Amino acid sequence: MKKVILLFLLILFANHASYSQKTPENVVYSEDFHFLVSFPDRPTQSQSDFNTKFGIGNAKRWKLELNKSVYEVSVVDFPTLSVKMDYKSLNSFYDGICNDLAIQYGAEFVGSYTTVMFGEYGRSAGRTTKDKSIDLAMYLVRQRLYLITVITDKSMLNDEQTRLDSSKFLDGFVFIYKKETEKKLTFGLPKPESQNLKFQ
Repeated sequence: MKKVILLFLLILFANHASYSQKTPENVVYSEDFHFLVSFPDRPTQSQSDFNTKFGIGNAKRWKLELNKSVYEVSVVDFPTLSVKMDYKSLNSFYDGICNDLAIQYGAEFVGSYTTVMFGEYGRSAGRTTKDKSIDLAMYLVRQRLYLITVITDKSMLNDEQTRLDSSKFLDGFVFIYKKETEKKLTFGLPKPESQNLKFQ
């Protein structure tokens, strides 16, 4: 299902861009941060600190509040973060972030599992509390954290459109970039040595 959503997003974005040279209002394509995602409606953008036990990061956020649901993508740069890009170190980092978010939301995350997108190891997790359902996916790429979150009022969990919007949002987040020598978009992230890559 995820592959179908990714393909649909890429075709939609490519077709729209070729005709209007403008991204649809509900689609966020960040050339700087190398991702594409489709919100149910137009999100707002902000910037803030992101506090964790690993240090404070600078977060750029795209957020939409709609029908008792909150959809958010945060891209967090940690200037002094030192985490090895191996399975054990990444899992330790993701455990720490889940613990921080559990305190923030008042809910311990259960049912978490490893997810891989174009070679990048991430974590998906979820939790339903008395009032809220929280689902998230995250990927640490060197010193940059991508955090994709949907928070839904528990009363909306049986609403089919809410479930579809949530699934489409989480499954539709994709790493994507443009190679220096090509005009078309490519799935994945550029290599660290690329001049376009802005990681520290």
